[in-house]
Amino acid sequence: MTLATLVETLGVRKVDLREIVSRLHAQGYLDATTMRLTLVGFAIGASLQGRRLPRLRRPAGARLVRAA
Repeated sequence: MTLATLVETLGVRKVDLREIVSRLHAQGYLDATTMRLTLVGFAIGASLQGRRLPRLRRPAGARLVRAA
């Protein structure tokens, strides 16, 4: 899988995906040169399989409500 196919598949900005891939590579979860998970990255991914991950961005038009 390439960066371009990931961007298209996930519907994210290329700059955001590059940053995440770089972080995962630096932390040892992903080999960015081959775009393959390391054993640790695979184990974490397998443990999250089937779980719904939280949104990273608020939907357009969503407003923050200040607590009283």
